[in-house]
Amino acid sequence: MAYCVPMLLRPASWPLALAFALLPPLAAAEPASGQMPDKYESFGAVIAPASLPRGATALYGYAGAQDIAAGFRQGMNFVELEARARLNYFLLTISAELLLRHTFYRSSAAELAPYLGAGFVYDSGSGYIRAGNFQYAGVRAMGGLIATYRLAETVRAVGELDIPLDVTLSVSNGYRFFPLAGGGVEVYLGSDVTGLLMGQFGLDILREPQGVPVVSFGYQLRVGLGFRLF
Repeated sequence: MAYCVPMLLRPASWPLALAFALLPPLAAAEPASGQMPDKYESFGAVIAPASLPRGATALYGYAGAQDIAAGFRQGMNFVELEARARLNYFLLTISAELLLRHTFYRSSAAELAPYLGAGFVYDSGSGYIRAGNFQYAGVRAMGGLIATYRLAETVRAVGELDIPLDVTLSVSNGYRFFPLAGGGVEVYLGSDVTGLLMGQFGLDILREPQGVPVVSFGYQLRVGLGFRLF
């Protein structure tokens, strides 16, 4: 059941402030081993590894509730570049997003990588599932944290904190803020293919232009496949 809450802070500052707090300067963010792993030393394509090694490339797709998505990941010198397109078929919303990840901690079993991103979003305003939905075009700011842990040679536990914020391009400034956190597993299936099973839960806050914030339960369930190309 949706209900209204007062907003104590300007929401546009939330995802960037939290993400920058997680993201240390690159110059001080050496992996624990002192060496970047070779692209063949770790598997994963959808969520794992926390960031791809330099020279590694991956394609992935996932489906579930509420999103269907396809993405591309490219490992670079200090960061990973990720591009993806998503369809939220509950709200009939489409988005295109670009993200940067950087692994600031790595051990023999665990990895942590904060990320920052931005994108464009269009919401059709469909209300067949979410009555408070409204039509808008806007920009999406994103921040968060990726964590992975080696459970076995072919199994990684994965966790993800996502802090996305949609700000409408309307002069009356509506928004959607939907922080989610959760985890799951990514499993090596063979031939450079991995499978993902993951769930996230949190809040979904909508505010129509000149309206009041309406809060509901937020969630995302994902089943995905990833392909390591190089």
